Amino acid sequence: MAYFLLFLKSNFLRFPTLNWKNNFFYVLLHCFYPQTLNLLTTLPLTELIIQGIQERKGRKIVHIDLAQIESSPAPDFFICEGTSQTHVGAVADAVRDYLIEHGNIKPYNYDGYQNAQWIVLDYGSALVHIFAPLERERYNLEELWSDGKITEIPDLD
Repeated sequence: MAYFLLFLKSNFLRFPTLNWKNNFFYVLLHCFYPQTLNLLTTLPLTELIIQGIQERKGRKIVHIDLAQIESSPAPDFFICEGTSQTHVGAVADAVRDYLIEHGNIKPYNYDGYQNAQWIVLDYGSALVHIFAPLERERYNLEELWSDGKITEIPDLD
């Protein structure tokens, strides 16, 4: 019992963003299931998605925050493009693999791999759209969801 209290005291500030009740719960959870520590300290989903896109040189990345719009299908939209059908598929695969590897997060669903003109990955609270350049111009999701807060993420190159 003394070891548990010492562990609790020394690790209580490990999760500073949580209130004290949640903090206590996570420390308690970690005592009995130490493998959960990695799941609790991962980056937010938005950061993981952006890094996954950038890993395969996805271009013209746009984040649309739709949290204030009631009719939106998800609070976060990510839109990017690849240079070819092969590149579009590679970017989508990179995002899926990156989120599984770094966050242990799998998409609920995905679609568009058949022709790789527009691939969408559904992560529940975020939708990731990877377009071919002509398809992105045609559907123009940035204009469709322009009520949300649009943030352009610069390309790495």
